[in-house]
Formats: sequence, structure tokens, C-alpha cells
Amino acid sequence: MTFKKIFQKTYRESRGANPLTFVFCLLAQVYMQSLKTHSKAFLILKNLQFFKQRIAEFYFAEIFYFYGDFTRSLKHLDCFLKSNPNHADAIYLQAMLLACLGCKQEAFLSLEHLLQKSKRLKTWIILAKIIQDSKDLEAAKQILSNNLYRLERFKPHQWEILKHLANAAARIGEYKEAKRLFKESLFLQGNSKNLITKEVMDLKSAKEALEDLRNLLEANEIQMFLVSGTFLGCVREHNFISYDKDIDVGIYKQDLQKAREVLHKSKNFKLNTLFKNYQGGVQIRHLNNTYIDVFAHYEERGRIYHDGDYVRWWNTPFKLAPYEFLGKQYLAPKNYTLYLKENYGEWKTPKDSAQYETFLTTPNMEITNKQWFICSLYNLLFEVFSMRNESKILERLRELGEKDFVQEYLEFKQGVTTE
Repeated sequence: MTFKKIFQKTYRESRGANPLTFVFCLLAQVYMQSLKTHSKAFLILKNLQFFKQRIAEFYFAEIFYFYGDFTRSLKHLDCFLKSNPNHADAIYLQAMLLACLGCKQEAFLSLEHLLQKSKRLKTWIILAKIIQDSKDLEAAKQILSNNLYRLERFKPHQWEILKHLANAAARIGEYKEAKRLFKESLFLQGNSKNLITKEVMDLKSAKEALEDLRNLLEANEIQMFLVSGTFLGCVREHNFISYDKDIDVGIYKQDLQKAREVLHKSKNFKLNTLFKNYQGGVQIRHLNNTYIDVFAHYEERGRIYHDGDYVRWWNTPFKLAPYEFLGKQYLAPKNYTLYLKENYGEWKTPKDSAQYETFLTTPNMEITNKQWFICSLYNLLFEVFSMRNESKILERLRELGEKDFVQEYLEFKQGVTTE
């Protein structure tokens, strides 16, 4: 995480604290970015705690949430919320903790109460994030219905709220409802220029996260190797690709369960604890907020595969070889020319990030869940990529049997344009 983002986060979370407390909170946040400096962060927070600065309890709660000690985290958070009952970021953390502990109804009630106090769109984002099944989706839709009269304050963002619920519906397999919500959201958005740009990762933080992951897995005799966009960056750019959103690495399928156990125990990485059914690998977040996809590779019918949520990618079986990357040695496919050609076609020339989309242009991709993939294309219509590639998305939707939606969408867009 860049210093600018750390500053903004700390300023928002410690608003109302005296200037000296803010400085100490900021310093603690900087130290919290790396496990090597966590002892310094703890020392600062204990001193703040000694001087009865309640904000220390919030930051202790964040640390223990990341460590996976949810009960201890909630204890610190409850202490903080007694004197700061409407602190939005604390309530978001509380909702995530309650959801992880199986207290979903309490989590929903907490977020619904916050809607009466806060204008932040993130309340709806967290609400969608903790949806794990159809019952949760219905509860979230009921909250939406109960608070429609309050939505005036969210009017510019109504389409975003519905989009987040649509993605949650797709994630739990409620594809018909997901499409309905996506369509309603798209038609509310109209020709709005508020298209979504995905946040790219901080390259300095990514370097540290990748090195920490390699060291952890090596120490536990789990072989890790660079794949996909991270390997492309290694070979072509000798760095991460500037517009990458996360890091891609591979392990072998037989090491997947062991990797999960190792990462669960690690204080450097946090697993996606709400969704444990993903079999394609492990999705993790480093202390410095870098996201990493760890893909489990397996052999099938003479090819090597790795899976995403609704697609998978194949490669010709490969041996591993060491590569110099960012001053360290990493394993990756030895025949990089073949591997990258299978993944990207013409890979030597950098592509315009506004023109490239993995799920439309990757030659070695196979769809494993058609309905979820269709929902992902609906979602793609909200992103900046669609400004220059809308016709590609719609054509793919036609090929997948969504002709009626495409026709309705084009008629709506035409009507908006002529108004």
C-alpha cells in the first residue's frame, strides 16, 4: 500500500483524534504493512492504549482479524465501539468478523443500522461481500427494500449497489437473479460515464508480497512458480506489468491442502475465509494489501490445467527453470516462448490495457461454468474496457445464447442516446 493510501486510510479512521494521536496511528499503520515491523506497531498501539486512546483498540482488532484470531479481534472492536458506536470502518470490520464466526443475522443488522447514519457506498459493498447463500441474498434484498426511502442519498450510486448484489448472486449460483439485477443496474446506469476502473497494485508492495510468499512456501517444501501475467511481466518487462491488479503464481495440486494450512497459520497472509469451496487454488491478501492468486496445477488428458471460478486454462506440460526477477530467483515454465504463446498469442508486443481482457482474448481458456461466465460478461459492460469493446462483449453474449438480452440492451442504449 502506498504511503498516500495509508495516510488517507488513517485520516479517515482516526478522524476526531488529536494531531499527536493521528501521527502515532499513521506510524503504526506504516509498521503494520510488514510482519518484520509488527513489534513496533504493537508498541505504539500499547502506548496509545495506556493513554486511553480508544483508536488503538480498532487497530488491534484489524491486526487480529488479519491473523485469523476473530474472537480476540471482536473483543478489541467491542471495546472501541462502546465509545464510537457509529464508526463506519469499525462496523464494516465487525460485520466481516460476525460473518466469519457464523453470526450472519447480527452482521446484517449492524450494516442496516449503519445505513441510517452513513452515506458511504462501502456499506452496501460489505453487505454484498458477506452473502454466502440464497438465504443471505434474500436478507440483503430485504434490507434494500426496507431502506428504499433512504436511497435518495445513494441515488447516483443505485446502479452500483445493484451491481454488487448481482455479483454476489452469481457467486452463490443464483444466476437468474444475478442477470435480473445486472440488467436493472445497467439500465439505471444508462450512458453514465461512471465506468469502473480496476485498481492496479503498488509494484513495490507486490515485490515484497511475492518474496514473502516464496520464502514461506519454500520453508514448507511447497514448490511455487510464476504463471500467467506475472510470468509475462518477468520475461517481457523484467518487472510486474504496470496495469496488473494482482500476482499470479502456481503450485501443484497435490500441495494445495498443505499450502492452505501453511497460509492459514501465516501472519503475513490472509485467506479468503468466507468462501472455502474454491478448489482452483488459494486467494490471499498480503499485509501490505497486495492480492495474490495461487493456482493449483494438475494434469488431464496430456495437458496441464489451472482453474478460475468459471473458466480454466490449459498449457502443454512444462518443466520448471529458474529466472531472475526483481533481484531474486523464481521458478517458472522453462519453455517460456511456448507457454506465453499458448496464453497470449502474440505476447512480445505489449497490449493496450484498455483493449485487453483475459476472459475475451485468452486463446487457451475453456469455460467450466457457462452461466457464471455469462454473468461475468454482464459485469464487464460496467467497466472502462467496454467503452471501446462493447461490441466484442455483446457478440460473445450472443454466441452464448443471450440474444434477447443483447437486443434489449441495444434498444435501451439507442433510446438513451436519442433522448
